Amino acid sequence: GIGPVAADFNVESKHHFYQPCLTHILDVFGKLNETKADKSGDFSSFPWKSFFFQSTTDGFDNQASLIPVLGFSKDNFITKEYLQSDTARHGKSRLADVNYFSIPEYPLEEYIKDTFRDAKENDERVFLTHLTSTTHHAFGIPKSEKYVKMTEQKELNDLSNYVNAVGYGDRWLGRIMELLEEEGVANQTLVILAGDHGMPVAEGGVATYNNDEAASF
Repeated sequence: GIGPVAADFNVESKHHFYQPCLTHILDVFGKLNETKADKSGDFSSFPWKSFFFQSTTDGFDNQASLIPVLGFSKDNFITKEYLQSDTARHGKSRLADVNYFSIPEYPLEEYIKDTFRDAKENDERVFLTHLTSTTHHAFGIPKSEKYVKMTEQKELNDLSNYVNAVGYGDRWLGRIMELLEEEGVANQTLVILAGDHGMPVAEGGVATYNNDEAASF
């Protein structure tokens, strides 16, 4: 199993998980073979290390309670709160929020680099989950990004903002692919992109709670 059945506000974190999550399975794989792989390039016996990175608050929908239950160590769970703290490894971020609960993803670059560099040094394999959030309403983008207005019609402002946010999201995903290239792991990494739901902005649905079509999810 990949994870538990989804429920509003992640309340499943308060109950028994009926099946292991992928992180739990990978952790077991690492413990089955305690001997380190030789230096011939065989990585199949390297243990897995799991990470969850986001520039979003961990206070959204009880996420702070859910992520550790999913098998991610609290030490490997990076959030907006950590990035804005005085103890952040790469310095305290002072970026402004782009929506209700998130700062831009930029500060995560150095942490992604660290993850793959440490794995190479310690003969480990990486399972990295990264949650992006810029395409959430109110569809803001970082001040450093150029905003391209689609139309002068005010009733289409939400759609214009959304398209710009998607554009920023695409560029950020491109940057992640560049980081994998720079760290020399692009050809050794499986990248999976998943979206959680649709967003019928053109029809006036700017948030999931007012989408009355099941197809939106």
